[in-house]
Amino acid sequence: MFTENSQLAKQKYLGSKGLIVMIAVMNMFVPLSIDLYLPALPTIGAEFAATPLLVNLTLVSFFFFFAVGILLFGPLSDKYGRRRILLLGIVVYTVASALCAAAGSIYTLIAYRIVQALGAGSMVAVSMAVVKDAFYGTTKNRVLALVQAMAVIAPMVAPVVGAFLLQFVSWRGTFVVLIAAGAVNLLASFFFEETLPVQERYQGSFWSTFGRLAVVGKNVGFTGFLTVFSLLAAPYMAYVAVSSYVYVQHFGLSEQTYSYFFRRQFVFCRCRPLPLYEADRRCDAAPVYLWLFRSDCDCRCGLADCR
Repeated sequence: MFTENSQLAKQKYLGSKGLIVMIAVMNMFVPLSIDLYLPALPTIGAEFAATPLLVNLTLVSFFFFFAVGILLFGPLSDKYGRRRILLLGIVVYTVASALCAAAGSIYTLIAYRIVQALGAGSMVAVSMAVVKDAFYGTTKNRVLALVQAMAVIAPMVAPVVGAFLLQFVSWRGTFVVLIAAGAVNLLASFFFEETLPVQERYQGSFWSTFGRLAVVGKNVGFTGFLTVFSLLAAPYMAYVAVSSYVYVQHFGLSEQTYSYFFRRQFVFCRCRPLPLYEADRRCDAAPVYLWLFRSDCDCRCGLADCR
């Protein structure tokens, strides 16, 4: 049941369900862009005679400029409307994916990944803004829950699909999949109708649009909260960057077997808070957190001694 914004959610061509599906799919592009080609990282390094450091820059640069894309295109969509910025982002992403597939060196691949990340940032920023525009109340919460579910499912499936593709095509084939996904999303976006009326758009200058980000950044409570959660994600991002080298090159696993390990560990990573939630609900969870912290420190010390 839609609330007072139902007239925005009910798109003439996509329909409300089609709009929700498009939003969910757009939020799968980032995990697909990261995890789909993970099994092929050692192969990319071998083909371009590049060090793991250079190859990992294709990941690191994507992470960084994806965040830049969100900060860049989010305010622009507030000023110029959702549809225009969304179309621009999808075109940028799809073209950059094609350039990645045709990259002739590790340096050009890094450069094209940066452009691809900016396009992905645009899609995510606009899709979240559309949720805010079109849905209220419980409907909004359900849509966001669906988006989060897709963001969890995609990283589990992407490495398996990527490893399967590598049995038949080179690493460039994984980017062809992203090209196809971008093209389909671009086709759907042509039927997307604007959700931000002209009278509700930001009326300030182009540069003052970004000045509002500085206002948010001055909020110490928000910035501190954001920093803590960013640091919590750092160990997992580090694991993503090196996991294929450890499993494929060091332990000698195939790309397919590595994808199964990655999927299992991702599932455990996502499910690990559940026992803590239950412990926190039933009793004081502080001793549990302290025990986990000590165990983690002991494991790290043991690994250091093994080295």
